[in-house]
Amino acid sequence: MADGRSSRPGASQPTFAHQEAPSRVSELGTSRDARVRGLQVRKTCTLARRSTRHAAGLLHRARRAVRLSTVCPPAVVAGAGRSRVRGRRKVGRRHQRRLRVGARPSRLVTRQLAPITAVLQSHPCASIHTAAVDTFRHAETDTRPERPLATSWDTYRAALLPRWQSLLSSSPSEREMQEFLELHPCFLPGATDNIGPGGHHRPSFSSVIRQPPLKGLGPTRLPDFMWVRLDTGAIRPICIEIESPRKAWFNKGSRTPTAKLTQAIDQLTEWKVWFSSPENQLIFAKTYAPSYSHRPVEPQFVLVYGRDAEFRAATSPHDNPDYMRQKRDHMPRDRELYFTYDQLAPEREAGDYAALTYQVDQWVLHSLPPTFSTGQHVMEISKVIRDPSEVVLRTDLMSAERKAYVIERWEYWRSVALSEHTHFIAVGRE
Repeated sequence: MADGRSSRPGASQPTFAHQEAPSRVSELGTSRDARVRGLQVRKTCTLARRSTRHAAGLLHRARRAVRLSTVCPPAVVAGAGRSRVRGRRKVGRRHQRRLRVGARPSRLVTRQLAPITAVLQSHPCASIHTAAVDTFRHAETDTRPERPLATSWDTYRAALLPRWQSLLSSSPSEREMQEFLELHPCFLPGATDNIGPGGHHRPSFSSVIRQPPLKGLGPTRLPDFMWVRLDTGAIRPICIEIESPRKAWFNKGSRTPTAKLTQAIDQLTEWKVWFSSPENQLIFAKTYAPSYSHRPVEPQFVLVYGRDAEFRAATSPHDNPDYMRQKRDHMPRDRELYFTYDQLAPEREAGDYAALTYQVDQWVLHSLPPTFSTGQHVMEISKVIRDPSEVVLRTDLMSAERKAYVIERWEYWRSVALSEHTHFIAVGRE
């Protein structure tokens, strides 16, 4: 017997997927094709990502082998992946900086990289791999024995000390001392870790900054010199105030500081107030140490004033020069250091540092010592100084061949610093 519902005229009949109208079936077919195409696209993307990760892994293995070749024995470099990682972890912190900088690969590592290079070239995504490998290049340090060498430190020091003593004996003005120290900043205290906590690496731009403007909230301050030391975990500016060697520390007969000394010490107090502002510290870091602006700023303050003759029994105007010397030594306050000009001496490490001037948002090179060497450490200063030729050509105690060489290598390291590629850099001085 037929179903009553189906027997009624005009009643709607049930429909099923296989009984859909032709238009609906075509829509479903199109939807299925789209899903299939979507799956194919996702599968292709997944394969591409895996291929890229494989290429990155091979490149990482090559880079790690190059790094380890600078400090690890060949047995460690030639070992399995885990042994290479363990070998790298055994390297001390002092050598990790060399690992980050990189070096030219040894012959052993070159042989080990050959099969990796072959795999990269035969890989389906060889173009991607080639582009990744081309991103890393070598910056070559010139080690040729026939290259023009810099003036030795002993030669420079032997020529410099008589000039220094002659200048001091002529009772010079503050301006004369400023000009001499701008040409020979190795006399200025603070380039090394002899001031403040130790652990420093180098000053910013490998230079002393002459009359750096301290712009921020309040009046602009202007120290005579400033080192911006990049110590471990902190930016440590060393602000230096110099006065005339002719000025006296204490009044004769009264044992009280002279008005000129009080005024010089007040200058240091002004700088302390300026650096006490967090806003000023942020402006300072972004201006003078832009790559380390996230670090805290911990300044130190130096005063160079007068001569030792005031505190010697044979030449002192005071009745008790030993007592006055002790009083002088106890005068510096927190983060302050006081020197006489007789206490300054050239420092060998600072013999490679230049003198810069900061003017209206641009840097100007003022002087280079004859002992100046080129190399990867020039990259930072060459970014802000395009052409050093004018300063190099007027540098004393530097041969004409060496001057031409310094200009040439400056241009080379500037091109490396401004390159869009990442470089493996061999550490060394030229």
